[in-house]
Amino acid sequence: MEGLKIVWTILGSATFGSALSFLSVYLTNAASFKNLRYQVEQEEKQKDRELLREKGEHLYELVEKWAQILFIKGLTFSDFLKGTSSLEASKNVFYNQTKDHQLDFFKVEMIVGLYFPEAHEEYQQAQKSLRLVNRIELNAEKNAPSKSADNKKLLQDYYEAQAKLEEDIKTFKRAITNLIRNHN
Repeated sequence: MEGLKIVWTILGSATFGSALSFLSVYLTNAASFKNLRYQVEQEEKQKDRELLREKGEHLYELVEKWAQILFIKGLTFSDFLKGTSSLEASKNVFYNQTKDHQLDFFKVEMIVGLYFPEAHEEYQQAQKSLRLVNRIELNAEKNAPSKSADNKKLLQDYYEAQAKLEEDIKTFKRAITNLIRNHN
């Protein structure tokens, strides 16, 4: 009987030790899995932040290039409106100054739509102001009696529309900057 008691004690100890080992391995694996999942989530969030920062910087550069092109266009076209240059000369100066600076509006629209929809309203406002500037330019070109025009009212309207466009572009750039900061 004493031998049987020893066997049961050994079996009980082995079973208890195995169960305890199994429980400790299970708890260790569960903790490791939880830590790994947390680490993967943090790495994904970091990649998302980096992607948004890169896209935001690219968008900001595109908008800055757009602003520079519009500034040059405003200067050259205002010379036409003041009567100091012909329409053709104004367009030639603009083309020569900007021929290496092509802007892809589709890319701007895509980046805003995919990564920064919160800035879509500011982008639309800048587009609205651009349409006003373009209408004034088209109206001036269409109604120009000769190769140069001298129209103070049209020039004043043009300057005001250009100032509004410039302000809307600045607002759009600030929205991009704030969104990049808030995503970090």
